[in-house]
Amino acid sequence: MTHLRLTHPDLDFWIDVRLREFDGRWLAVADLADEPEVGLGPSEEQALPGALEAFDPRITDDLGQSAMLLLRH
Repeated sequence: MTHLRLTHPDLDFWIDVRLREFDGRWLAVADLADEPEVGLGPSEEQALPGALEAFDPRITDDLGQSAMLLLRH
């Protein structure tokens, strides 16, 4: 499992995201407020947006780019 803590200048909190692979499919879970948001996909890149879709699309794109940079390091 991979754990990421994402931030954005327009948010006054961070988002904890967990990524896990099961039988070739990826699950992304973002802890937001009281309920987690979930994304599924064949890759980390495709699962992550579903877990972040509660935000404005611009913020979602920025968070996704930050997450991908973290995952590649």
